[in-house]
Amino acid sequence: MTRRVRIGIELFGPGLIAGLLIDLVWGAIAGWQMLAEGRMGDLKPNLFAVGVGVILAAYCFAALQSVAYMAVMEWSFARGLDPESWGAVRLSAVLGFFSAMVPYGFLLVDRWDWELLSTGAVLGSLGLAVGFLLGLLIKVCSAEKENTGADAA
Repeated sequence: MTRRVRIGIELFGPGLIAGLLIDLVWGAIAGWQMLAEGRMGDLKPNLFAVGVGVILAAYCFAALQSVAYMAVMEWSFARGLDPESWGAVRLSAVLGFFSAMVPYGFLLVDRWDWELLSTGAVLGSLGLAVGFLLGLLIKVCSAEKENTGADAA
């Protein structure tokens, strides 16, 4: 993987992965609820529109954090961190967690209650999952090995 491709993944991957994860969870919840109520036909027309809207909202929410994520990751790679290592995946997961929690932290300044705490747990988990998946994608894509055919028998 070239550095340009990796930077593109670091900039545009977080919003897409977060949006897809949210779509997956919300789609499953809505699907189960409509299945239980016998209204599965209502889900299909709304699924695409809501899914695209969630992905666009995730891009808006994660724009600045994606730039900061990319800067820290590329700085770490320039300082010797191997993109193919599990250390890169761990750093990516930690950055994902903090990227999700930074905007949320401003809400806690004004007030503190259990509802905000549960929201923070969800956002932190989402950020951790997005960072882990993005780091795993970078690790796997960076490990491009040429198949020489020497091991084929």
